[in-house]
Amino acid sequence: MKTQRKFWIPIAIAVAAALALVLLIVESVGGGLDVVATKSAAAFDRLLTALPQKTQTDATTGAWALSAPDGSARFLWAKGVDAPFAIALEWDAQPFVDAGLDATKLPENYTLQSGRLTIALNAGNRTGENLAEATPLESFQRIVNQQPALLGYHMALDHYNLAVGDDNLFEWAADLRENTVMKTPQDKDMVFVLNPEPLIAAGVDPANVKGWVYAPVEVMRNNTTVMIDKFLKPFQLEP
Repeated sequence: MKTQRKFWIPIAIAVAAALALVLLIVESVGGGLDVVATKSAAAFDRLLTALPQKTQTDATTGAWALSAPDGSARFLWAKGVDAPFAIALEWDAQPFVDAGLDATKLPENYTLQSGRLTIALNAGNRTGENLAEATPLESFQRIVNQQPALLGYHMALDHYNLAVGDDNLFEWAADLRENTVMKTPQDKDMVFVLNPEPLIAAGVDPANVKGWVYAPVEVMRNNTTVMIDKFLKPFQLEP
């Protein structure tokens, strides 16, 4: 009996430690998934408030569009059933063209028009409601409610994110002043994240793309932390 107790004690300690880690992660993001959705919406609202002149209706698609401070990229999200997509990323193509991009070799869900590259996620409003008069925040909340799997949380950076297909992301800080996990000043308030693989396959030399950072990013894959190369365009907003 004593031998059995000695055998189970280390296992019990390991299980307790693992449970404590899980609880720490859940607490860090604020609780259950419904709470995460609520907190992500509040954080997104703070981002919109910090950039009031950068949130507009896109003239072509009718979607909401949030522009980067320098105008080099945009995040778009649908107002209602008439939008051709749920969410999308758009960015200046020239840095990638200069680095060797042959746009004809990109997958079909990438488009090049008027000097801008776009990737869109075609997962629209499934309720049939017309949301043409919805506010930017209401439109965001509807998409998250309908497509909760799109919403993620990057713990190390204390960022929420929406997945725009093919491992592309739009990220925004939980708090524009502080990384509340690391207790350090937040220096990346919004980040455009691109999967480099389709771009590299279309001829892009990642070392020669100006205006984007090409770097490994920590992500979770099958409950394991791995490092994946990404193109990153981060912005720190004025407090």
